[in-house]
Amino acid sequence: MKIVKSTITRLIFFTVFICCFFCAPIIHAETVGVYGSVYPIGEEDLLTFIQKRLLQLEKNGSVDQLQSQFTAQVERHILCPPPVDWLTTTQITRVFNYDPTLVVTRDIPDSSGQVIIAKGTTVNPLDAITLHEILLFLDADDPRQLKWAQNVFNQITSAYPDYLIKYILVRGDIQKSSQTFSHNVYFDQEGLLSKKFGLQHIPAMVWQTGRVLTIEEISINNLKGWKPPAVNTSSVRRGNPAVNGSTHVT
Repeated sequence: MKIVKSTITRLIFFTVFICCFFCAPIIHAETVGVYGSVYPIGEEDLLTFIQKRLLQLEKNGSVDQLQSQFTAQVERHILCPPPVDWLTTTQITRVFNYDPTLVVTRDIPDSSGQVIIAKGTTVNPLDAITLHEILLFLDADDPRQLKWAQNVFNQITSAYPDYLIKYILVRGDIQKSSQTFSHNVYFDQEGLLSKKFGLQHIPAMVWQTGRVLTIEEISINNLKGWKPPAVNTSSVRRGNPAVNGSTHVT
C-alpha cells in the first residue's frame, strides 16, 4: 500500500512539473486598469535638492568657508602629521645595533634570465654602500630635545665635516622645526623607521658602524652633558653622490 501511495505521489509531482514547464510560454502580462487613488511623488528629486543646497551655500559664502577649512586641515596634517605616540623619553641610555642583512627568498635573474643572486644568499646593503649620514630622531615639541639636536649638529659637523645630519621628527611641526634648524626636516610617518630600527625611546641617534647601524637612545637627564660617540671616518666615501639618497625617510 505504501508503494502505491509513493508511486501516485511521484506521478502527481511529475504531472505538475510537465504542466508548468510547457505552459510557461503562454503566460503573459496585460494591463488590468487602475484600482484605488494614485498620487504624484511628494519627495523632491535628490539631485535637485543638492543643487539648490549648493546654490544657497554659495550665496551666503559657506562654500568658501568650507574650502578654507578643508585647505587649513590638509596643511595642518602635512606640516604636523600624527605623532608617533608610543615613543617616549627614557632615563636610561641604551646602545644597540641594527643588522640590515637579509636572506634572498628566491632566485633573482637578470634581463636575460641568468641568475645573478641565488636563493638563500645573504645580502647586506652596507657592503655596497657607505652612509655618511647621521639620523637624529626627536620630539620637536620638547625644547630639551631641540637644543640637544642643535648641539649634536654643531659637534658632529665640526669634528666630521664629511657627515650630514638628518633631523627626523616623531612629533611636532615640520615647518617650524625646519626654520629652527635652518635645514630640511623629515617626519617618521606612522613610525615606520622607528619600528624598523627597533626604537623605543627618544631622542635617538643612528649611524653606521661597519656592516651594522649603531643606535643610541639617550637619557633625557643626560642631554646637556651628552657627547656624540666617535665615528669611524675611514668608511666614509668622500664625494659619493649615491649616498645622499641611500636612506629614505617617509
